[in-house]
Amino acid sequence: MLTLQSLREDKDRVIQALKKRHVDASADIDRILAWDAERRQTQASLDDLLAKSNALSREIGGLMREGKKEAAEAVKGKTAALKEQSSDLKNRMHELEASLVRLQTDHIEVYFNHAVNSKSRLDNPEWYEFVSKAKNQGKISWTGISGHAGRLTEVLDHAIDNSLVDVILA
Repeated sequence: MLTLQSLREDKDRVIQALKKRHVDASADIDRILAWDAERRQTQASLDDLLAKSNALSREIGGLMREGKKEAAEAVKGKTAALKEQSSDLKNRMHELEASLVRLQTDHIEVYFNHAVNSKSRLDNPEWYEFVSKAKNQGKISWTGISGHAGRLTEVLDHAIDNSLVDVILA
């Protein structure tokens, strides 16, 4: 049995041993290691969010003890935003996984963000974090946007000037 640790530490040796058995698994091993790296990065991000949430909770407690209820309520809003950010990322990945199962494939060639009609929608950091992780996991090959109204020219210029996507449908 191959463990992730053995793949991380002795990738080349494992690939050579499998080649002796006429198995070319280098692409699969690279994909597995990319998924593992992504899993570790996601876990680190989630741990960081949890640590920030815990620190904010301690701050809320201190503010409440000092009788600063309004300040405590403001900090509560930050905690909710962190939880929502974490939950949103998890939900997007779950939706992508479900789509891949329905499509009976393991990846999507072009993943579109539709109806991008303002720069604020285009500059959504959660979208880029999501597609970056999905690309690293080999689930998405290219990212794209579509737009049909609003400030489309401004949006397309911004996307092209900043190399924000691979494909544009207008």
